[in-house]
This record gives sequence, structure tokens and C-alpha cells, in this order.
Amino acid sequence: MDELISKKIKVVYAQEAGWKRPVKITAGKKEYAVRKVVRRWEEHTLEDSWWRRRHRVHYAILLDDGAQCEIYWDRGASGKRGEWILRKKLT
Repeated sequence: MDELISKKIKVVYAQEAGWKRPVKITAGKKEYAVRKVVRRWEEHTLEDSWWRRRHRVHYAILLDDGAQCEIYWDRGASGKRGEWILRKKLT
């Protein structure tokens, strides 16, 4: 069963053509290398009010310790630009 986490994390990424490729994440005091980006997708909501719109880039990643996680980069319009979130640990 997947474990929902939803915590802010720090991410080091490589800027690729048209997207950010995570290469390292720091969750709490632990640091992990990203072995592989398994999947990437975008989530857009088009609300009437600009502050309610959402633009997130999701990543399913494989870490160097063998764990699989889902993270996202929140590019939202409500002042959360550049915020990275560890959404869940996948099993």
C-alpha cells in the first residue's frame, strides 16, 4: 500500500530541454540520489480565479536506496512557485 507523505522537500535538478530532471532530494535530514525518473506528467486546473489555478509537474522516481516515490513541483499561481513536495512513497 502506498504511504501518503505530502511534505516539503529540497530538490537538486538538472535543467533539461523543457523540464527539470530531479537528481537529488533531501527529505528531513536524509539525502537521496535519484537513480531514475520513471514517469513525468503535468497537472493543470483552469479555475475562474487566478489564485485557485494549479500547475504541478509530477515525477515518479526511483531512489538510490531502491525506494520509489512520487514528488511534484508546484508552479501554482498563489505564491507557491518553486515548491517541491514529496507526495507519497510507492510500494
